[in-house]
Amino acid sequence: MSDLELRLSFLNLSETDLALLADLRPVLERSADGLVAAFYRHLLSYEPTRELLSDPQVKDRLLGKQRAYLISLCGPKLDEEYFRERFRIGVEAVFIAPKRIGRFLDVHPRFHQKVSRRG
Repeated sequence: MSDLELRLSFLNLSETDLALLADLRPVLERSADGLVAAFYRHLLSYEPTRELLSDPQVKDRLLGKQRAYLISLCGPKLDEEYFRERFRIGVEAVFIAPKRIGRFLDVHPRFHQKVSRRG
């Protein structure tokens, strides 16, 4: 099994799942700015991330990247480039705030809840 095949197997996404993600794209495009703003407010509620985000350039870069990331989840082309980018994002997150990863992961249930209400 190739590395790509192993990663695809790990995700356990069917063609139906990918189609549902693609259908969600318009909802996310309409909601992305609000979701990213909510994520940013959440990050500001913690001193370590508040310090990191006090730099306007870092904040602007984060907001732009987060918006692009959210939209990229809808209908992704699951190829080597997709996994390379996810790995890069993961490495940056671990490097920037290794003790805070749980807080970043905590956002996903909130994200789902907010998107579900907007659907």
